[in-house]
Amino acid sequence: MKDKLVKEYYRRVRQTLKTELRENKIRAVNTLAVPLQVYSFGIVSWLRKEIEIIRSKRRESFRMLRNPPPEGRG
Repeated sequence: MKDKLVKEYYRRVRQTLKTELRENKIRAVNTLAVPLQVYSFGIVSWLRKEIEIIRSKRRESFRMLRNPPPEGRG
């Protein structure tokens, strides 16, 4: 179950970052991808280390597409 959630989360992040939105990309990620993860917190038990891995991969995808990660946010 966790694998499916993580894959879908990354898919949504990648799709959003590939769009031609400019300063609204972070808002779009927060609207489309983050609720999937937040909703799963009440159903699936996540380890803190797993959450940190997801966050670091998200930051990496921002960097790969030349979008700086949001300041002060995970």
